[in-house]
Amino acid sequence: MSWSNLPPRQRARIRTFVLERDGHRCQLRLPNVCTVIATTVDHIRDRTTAGDGPDNLRAACAPCNMARGKPGRTDPDTISRW
Repeated sequence: MSWSNLPPRQRARIRTFVLERDGHRCQLRLPNVCTVIATTVDHIRDRTTAGDGPDNLRAACAPCNMARGKPGRTDPDTISRW
């Protein structure tokens, strides 16, 4: 079942778990974008192949999560973390 097809309560539980696991700190840390405080979750690998479980999700601030989806972006997995 895809993220958008999960019941809202299940999405909320997963999101809460991931945010707490990651200490509500953005794991993407994109330069000149990051606010550090995570309020969203981001799929690490393509969700069609890796799924929507907590092992494929990481905490992200909204600006980093939005920037990550932009074409021509630098892959955050190659950027050193703070």
